[in-house]
Amino acid sequence: MMYQETQRSLTQSITSIPPYFYVLLLVLGWNELWTVLTNPLYLFTFLIGIGFIYIIYTLNLQGPVIQISKNVASIILFSIYF
Repeated sequence: MMYQETQRSLTQSITSIPPYFYVLLLVLGWNELWTVLTNPLYLFTFLIGIGFIYIIYTLNLQGPVIQISKNVASIILFSIYF
């Protein structure tokens, strides 16, 4: 019983991004988008990043990537502060 109520509350709390937000994002970020599209270095870096994201998503490696990122961040922060 408790499990079903928890699932129901989680399902009800998930919302989607409103469609007007995408238009607002495009209008406000037009100059950054244009910079990425016209600069070959930014464009190549963006395409490589999209490729890595696609590979990680396709192979379902989000969990290990997040865990490795947390470990690296903790090591870096530890070396900075201590």
